[in-house]
Amino acid sequence: SDPLHHRFQVGIFRDLLTDGVVLGLLTLPLMMAGLLLVALPISVFLAGATLEVLIADDGNPFFQQFVRGGAHFFWRFLRLAIGGGIVMIVVVGATALGVASAVEPLMRSAWPPGAFVAVTIEVLAVGVVTTYFLLSFDYARIRLAMSDRGGVLRAWLSSLWLVARHPVQTYGLACIFAILFAAVAAGYLLAVSALGTHTMTLILVTVAIQQV
Repeated sequence: SDPLHHRFQVGIFRDLLTDGVVLGLLTLPLMMAGLLLVALPISVFLAGATLEVLIADDGNPFFQQFVRGGAHFFWRFLRLAIGGGIVMIVVVGATALGVASAVEPLMRSAWPPGAFVAVTIEVLAVGVVTTYFLLSFDYARIRLAMSDRGGVLRAWLSSLWLVARHPVQTYGLACIFAILFAAVAAGYLLAVSALGTHTMTLILVTVAIQQV
C-alpha cells in the first residue's frame, strides 16, 4: 500500500523538494505575496499623493505637492488598508460561504439553469460586498485628506455608514467610473493592437499611458 496513506514520509518529501514539485506549487502564492508587499505601499503612497495634488491650493510645484501628500498620509492610509483589508477578507469570506450554503439546493436542483443562477448569485453577492468595502476605503481616504485630523477608525466607520446610507449614489458613481475605465482600456488595447509596440517611441508612450 501507499506509505503516504499511513504517515508523513520525510524521504518522499525530500524527493519532492529535489524534483521541484513542492517549490512549483509554492511559486504562485509566493509571487502573489511579493506583489502584495510591493503594490500595497505604492498604492497607499499614490493615493495620498493624488489627493494632496487635488486639494492643495498653496501654489507649490506639482512634484512637491505629490511627494508631500504621499509621505504625509502614508501611515494613516496604510493602517486603513491593512486593518480594513483584514476585515474585508473575513466578511467577504463569510458572505461567500453563507451564500454558497443558501444556493446549494439550487445548485443541485434538476432545473437546467439552476447551477448558472446559483453561481451568478454568489458572484453578485461577493461583488457587492467587496465593492462596499472598497468604496468605504476611498471615502475614508478622502475624509482623512480633507479634514487632516481624526483617527483612521473613525473616518472608516463614518465612510461605511455613508455608503450604507447612500447606496444608489455611491454604487452608481462607481459604475460610471468603471464604464469609463473599461472604455479607456478598450481604446488602449485597440490602439496597441493596431499600432503595435515594436519601436522605442511606442513602447514609451504605452508605458506612459499605463501610468495614467
